[in-house]
Amino acid sequence: VFAQRDGTRRSAATRWFAVKTQEAATRAGIDRRLTFHDLRRTYGAMLIEAGVHIYTVSKLLGHSDVRITERVYAPISGKFLAEEASRLGRHLGPMMVRELPSTPSLGGVLVAEPVRNQPQPATKSFATK
Repeated sequence: VFAQRDGTRRSAATRWFAVKTQEAATRAGIDRRLTFHDLRRTYGAMLIEAGVHIYTVSKLLGHSDVRITERVYAPISGKFLAEEASRLGRHLGPMMVRELPSTPSLGGVLVAEPVRNQPQPATKSFATK
């Protein structure tokens, strides 16, 4: 990930990883050059998508501060926030469904029943005496 003291990107001892990663990418039909960071970002994204807590992802990636993880992965985690929030709707949905009154039909066409003798809401009078 970090440059060597002489400024080179990889030492001879770690070059094998880059070579093997690129060979695997080529076999998978990926035609662009992959880097270690590509793999790292994919790992982090997959953790977020799997629902792993952002603090845990931060620790697994070795970030010194969870804010780094939040900044990098916010676009990914934001995509899943709506999905997670929809769980509440699915949970509350069955409780909120009310039985609808039956409506007569004529040949498959629904007909609305007229409203009869519905109590009128009380109105407040603000007139002063």
